[in-house]
Amino acid sequence: MFFDFTKLLSLNIGVDFGSFKTRAIGNELGFFYNKFSLISVFQKDKSVLAVGGESKDMIGRVPNGVVVMKPIQNSEITSNQIFELFVKDLMKEVSIKNKSFKFVTKPDLLIPVNSDFTKAQESNFENSLKKEGANRVIFLKKSLVSFHGIKELGDLKTSVLIIDIGYNKTDIGLVFNNNVIDSKTLDFGGQDINNLIYQKLIEEKKIQVSDENIENLKKNNLILYPSQFDHEKFEIIGKSIRTGLPSKVEITISDFRDFVLPLLKSNLINPLKSFINSFSENVSNDIFENGVVLIGGSSQIYSLKLLLNKEFNIKFNIPKNPDGVTVEGLRKVISDKNLIDRLKIN
Repeated sequence: MFFDFTKLLSLNIGVDFGSFKTRAIGNELGFFYNKFSLISVFQKDKSVLAVGGESKDMIGRVPNGVVVMKPIQNSEITSNQIFELFVKDLMKEVSIKNKSFKFVTKPDLLIPVNSDFTKAQESNFENSLKKEGANRVIFLKKSLVSFHGIKELGDLKTSVLIIDIGYNKTDIGLVFNNNVIDSKTLDFGGQDINNLIYQKLIEEKKIQVSDENIENLKKNNLILYPSQFDHEKFEIIGKSIRTGLPSKVEITISDFRDFVLPLLKSNLINPLKSFINSFSENVSNDIFENGVVLIGGSSQIYSLKLLLNKEFNIKFNIPKNPDGVTVEGLRKVISDKNLIDRLKIN
């Protein structure tokens, strides 16, 4: 059996660098990396203690001399040194999984990015990624990558509006015939909701609650429109502001909604209405017929889809695995040179 040397030129790695999670897939490796975008380092020498879930578990429990850091925030590298340590962990996984490509040392990295990604950001990412072993770094239009990852759309021939509600940002893309014909990025994401809930609980309930608990409360108890459950109460466990001791408080469904609804209207619903109002008659007809696709981790907030349905009188759809559609899109893109050429940012 002869070794296929053409493979030496064909190792593509698609990486979705998110503020919350980083996921990667290879054209010959499959889906191989899925970690929280967190890294723990020793303050003294910046050596790595843990990456991903282990670092997440340390939040609020960090050992002396250790810091937990985010290598990426708002699509920006927070520190090149820390980001490169994080990338080193990714490239280590490439090396481990890369058995059939053991002679390939420099894979091409394909990175989907939001519509507001700048040339300066491209340069910063590219320099750090090449420093840690990338051959070429190719930036792709994220809306188009996600479009190819939404199986429910099939071979749709009309316009489709995709709203990706991420950790720090919301990327909106109007896609038609493998082109983004209009786009907008909002400086609003799931973490903004978490931060608001955290502050409101301090101000009104005198309790501090961990981000992990807030995330669970947001997904399980946030009903964004009046319902028969409005006067029902649920418990929130945290740390008392008054005593500093573990404590719990109760809050009604309606009061919890009142924390969040004004923020959603001002930062998501109103800007989205302005964006949709600019569409032509043909596009408006397409959107009415096809609905709007919601993706991203924060699209899974309980009742958000129903709230948007009522606000816009348009059907909002959430595909299966809404926070994984970008990686599913990368699965298709990384093995198709023609598709890479069509989706890359020039």
